[in-house]
Amino acid sequence: MIPFFSSRTILLRTGFSLRPNLLVAFSTILVLIAAGRIVLSYSHTAQAFDEPCHVAAGMEFLDKGTYILDAVHPTLARIAIAPPIYLAGERYPALPVEDPGSGNYNAVGNHVLYDSGHFHRNLILARLGVLPFFLMGAFVVYLWTRDIGGHLAAVIAVFLYTTTPTILAFSSIAYTDIVTAASQLTAMFTFCRWLHRPDLRRTIVLGFALGIAFLAKLTTVLFVPAATLAIAVVWYARERTKPSRVPFATVRLLAALALGQWLFGPVTGSLCGRYKRPPASTRRPCRRFSIFRAHSDRPLRRWC
Repeated sequence: MIPFFSSRTILLRTGFSLRPNLLVAFSTILVLIAAGRIVLSYSHTAQAFDEPCHVAAGMEFLDKGTYILDAVHPTLARIAIAPPIYLAGERYPALPVEDPGSGNYNAVGNHVLYDSGHFHRNLILARLGVLPFFLMGAFVVYLWTRDIGGHLAAVIAVFLYTTTPTILAFSSIAYTDIVTAASQLTAMFTFCRWLHRPDLRRTIVLGFALGIAFLAKLTTVLFVPAATLAIAVVWYARERTKPSRVPFATVRLLAALALGQWLFGPVTGSLCGRYKRPPASTRRPCRRFSIFRAHSDRPLRRWC
């Protein structure tokens, strides 16, 4: 059955033919225009609240080889944000232990951004780190929509993606959100393609995609399984005439999950002991999280 809104449908109904190469070029122009709009917004957008903590965590990982300052999220977004600043010559600030800001990720991030006197340059460089994930999201949106509805539908999907205010906003600040969105979308797309042909190559690609999504944000552990389960249910309902593929596909899926965990495990958590805990004298009590306040006054019974 031909989708109602696809390139082939338009051709059959109107007789008007659009060359795929022309549609790909038009999609590329849309993405480049959106990327230009994002970059031009850097100098007009004030520093966002969480940008210093992402900068600090990424700089700690690159410069000190540890990940203890703000280990709330996995490392992918922070590794994307920090390298441009690192290559520009910035380093983790050498703050004395008795300095109250030495264990505060916002204070450390502000030191990285401000101390050299190149605040605007550093902020722009940090934001450039997440721009490739906006481009990756646009690429996946095009490919997935093309597989479903053809090239014309893909162009329309890319147009919607590149003009959605939420996408543009979170692609213009050094946050984890666009990194997470693009990575999770890529994982779901590769899973969908893997379902149609679970061969070795697609199994490896799926494993890498899952690993990258897990490295983006821990919400992947909840969101991606729920989404892929829904995709698998629909696929099985449509392909129930081929039950012999299910055991084979299940084995390949377990292999892909193992590969994803192999990528995810060593870079997050304790990294097999690589992430060093600070000395006992410098540890601060962790604070209880509240939905009304970022931190309450009652410490938990453990130390950071």
